[in-house]
Amino acid sequence: MVVGGRTQYLARVQGMPKQVKDSLRKRIWKFFWGDKKNPVREEIIFAQPGKGEQGVLDIRSRNEAIQIMWVKEYLKLTDRPLWACFADRILALNKRKCNGTLPTELKGNMFLQTWRPKLNGPTNRCPKDLKTMIATALKYGTRLEAIKITRDAAREMPIWAHARENAKLRMATTSNASICLRTKHRMRLVGDAEKIANHLTHPQHRRSKRCGCPGCAEAKNIQGCTHPKECFKRARQLLDNLPAKWDPRKINDRVNREDEPQQGWKTFNHRSGEVDNLEDAMRIFTNGHVSDEQAPEGNNQEGADELRRITKVATDGSCLRATTREATAGAGIFYAPGDERNMSIRVPNTFAQTNQTGEMVAILAAIKNNNPGSDIEIESDSKYAIETLTKNLANLEDTGYIGKANKELIQITVAKLRTNNRTSLKWVKGHNGHAGNEAADRLADEGAKKPLNERDEMNEEIPARVKLTGAKLSKMTQSLAYKAIREIALQATMRKNRERTAKMIDTIQNHVEEVTEETPTEERIWKAIRNNDFSRQIRYYLWMVAHDAYCIGTLNMSHILSRCETPGQEQIWELAKELWTKTGRTWTQPWIGNIIACALTKTNKEKGERDPGGDRLWRILISESAYLIWKLRCERVIQNENASFTTQEVTNRWIATMNARLDLDREMTNECLGKHKIRTKVVLQTWKGALDGEENLPRNWTKLNGVFSGY
Repeated sequence: MVVGGRTQYLARVQGMPKQVKDSLRKRIWKFFWGDKKNPVREEIIFAQPGKGEQGVLDIRSRNEAIQIMWVKEYLKLTDRPLWACFADRILALNKRKCNGTLPTELKGNMFLQTWRPKLNGPTNRCPKDLKTMIATALKYGTRLEAIKITRDAAREMPIWAHARENAKLRMATTSNASICLRTKHRMRLVGDAEKIANHLTHPQHRRSKRCGCPGCAEAKNIQGCTHPKECFKRARQLLDNLPAKWDPRKINDRVNREDEPQQGWKTFNHRSGEVDNLEDAMRIFTNGHVSDEQAPEGNNQEGADELRRITKVATDGSCLRATTREATAGAGIFYAPGDERNMSIRVPNTFAQTNQTGEMVAILAAIKNNNPGSDIEIESDSKYAIETLTKNLANLEDTGYIGKANKELIQITVAKLRTNNRTSLKWVKGHNGHAGNEAADRLADEGAKKPLNERDEMNEEIPARVKLTGAKLSKMTQSLAYKAIREIALQATMRKNRERTAKMIDTIQNHVEEVTEETPTEERIWKAIRNNDFSRQIRYYLWMVAHDAYCIGTLNMSHILSRCETPGQEQIWELAKELWTKTGRTWTQPWIGNIIACALTKTNKEKGERDPGGDRLWRILISESAYLIWKLRCERVIQNENASFTTQEVTNRWIATMNARLDLDREMTNECLGKHKIRTKVVLQTWKGALDGEENLPRNWTKLNGVFSGY
């Protein structure tokens, strides 16, 4: 954070030389690893925390995110900064041979046209900063992309070398008619070409050189054109060379019937993905082929409400053994009692096995099963699914689903909604006696218990005409761009777990299963390691152990923490056991998997009762004891020439460690800490029964001053 903050301003206004970038990268690396060889790949270190990552700043990705902010400024098509206009001219002068015969004066914005500048080679005259910005924009797929555009937006596109024109039928810009259109008619935009071509359909226009219609008269007398008809035809040919999606003559701006939703109902907006200006059509981080097919209009039925066909359905999702490796999710779709369309679906393993996934799969299945020509009304108890497909959809598509869970499933569902009739969704309270929801819930439970079935597969190719990739450049922030760049970097490296990490995660899952009778997912294990009850040093220690990243010769961490016969390890666990049993709870000897994932242990599970104080004390006791064992081992091997600690030294160190943690808890209840403070009730519950002479202490002993000895 220090490196990022102190270099942000200069990197933005001046760029960052390669040698400075490499130096900072080494400094960050040295800060994280010291002088040791890094045992974990940099992609894992730089990635956002999730599956064992650390979220360390990647200076290269940060600098690319800064460049994307410059691209955003450059592509402000309204109220453009002056430097952007100069950049256009500089890029236009750096022409490439493959750009054909397009005159320099017709080259406007390269992202709106087909030409590309020359950015490399000895004849390149493009400034380094400008070249870096354009190279970054091209690297991350900056282009025009929209489901649908309005006529006004289409008219603002340049007609010459139009970015979406048919390359095989490209009109020559050096013909007599083209030269006349450029020089005398001043035709630059699609809107200009449309006005000129419309003269051919004027009622007074005649197929004669002596035509006196208003268009021909203006062309001859004011613009000095000698062959107006030929110019009009060439303008029409240029328009005909555009796909229907970008031809203003073929764009339907008619607003589909969107009735006012009934109370409690929310309607999917078929106009999502439509843009009314070119700036909003600029997207970055795009992928795949961009379609120029016109999107469907939503097929909304016309006519009176009583003539409309409406399908009513209730949907629900379910997940058994959630957050464990054995989790299975299901989806239920209920139409009516005995209806053959009622379905229970097992969520495929290609999607996350969560309740939210089941809810979204249920809605997707209902839409896929809907009869063509029929509106659909869906009742669901999932606010997540309903809000995602209605209220939050515009923001999700604007930001490219960056960092969003289930984004592939959401995109498939949205694509189906775009090709479906009018879709309305309503939230109903779950498990509240709603007949449809209760039936859908039972079907979802059945689906979660079903074996995997190929017929339940939900992964499918999204038609290009309703697929929107990337994010709006106009909505991009540096933080969002950085996250997207890191996501792409991870995908590009096709990251797989380190073999040693995978083995350790498997060990953790097996050990936790022995105690809790459920196997946690990998994500849940990594989240547990980041528990707020652990100090920063302990979180780092547990992270390293989970990656099996410590270089400790022929030994392993399991031996050091559980089986080492050198004085220290066994004694510390005996002290921990003594303190734990003092609280009246049953002690279970922790092995390495239980130590790393100690935040997942529920101490009173056998009684079926919640014990938050016991859970927290277990986290603190096990993590602090394990970390002390590791520190004593390092001191013995590195500093003391393998000389063992005495029994009294080990006992004193452990008591000092626990008292220091107790004192920290007491100080963390201070109101001055604001949102960072720990509630007094939590601290009292944690240490209840563990303190020495507790019967002589006041009820709220956290406010006592002076040195405090708890053990």
